[in-house]
Amino acid sequence: MTRLTRRRFLHGTMAAGAATALGASRVFGANETINMGFIGLGGRGSGSVGWFSKIKGVRVAGLADPDEKSLGANTKKHADAKAVKDMRELLDDKDIQVVCISTCNHWHALAAVWAC
Repeated sequence: MTRLTRRRFLHGTMAAGAATALGASRVFGANETINMGFIGLGGRGSGSVGWFSKIKGVRVAGLADPDEKSLGANTKKHADAKAVKDMRELLDDKDIQVVCISTCNHWHALAAVWAC
């Protein structure tokens, strides 16, 4: 039996989340492009931005992180994305259809609740 590690679990849930988000856009008749926002741009968050930006039909529309260094590094790669320090500004943007939350543990729940 294969042992379930944290890395395998995260990889599986990320893939399932992406498939669900992309599948739902077709069901609801959304535009061809999904405008995606990213909250938390540390190592895992920056990796998520890079991974999702390679998917056809996904547009990096918003970036949020209170750390200027992390925010600036990702803004250089995605200059047309809205860049903010406060995640509430990103969540208030009606053009953002989906968010990827890659914050510290104690911020996950709050960001998820606000995203709904």
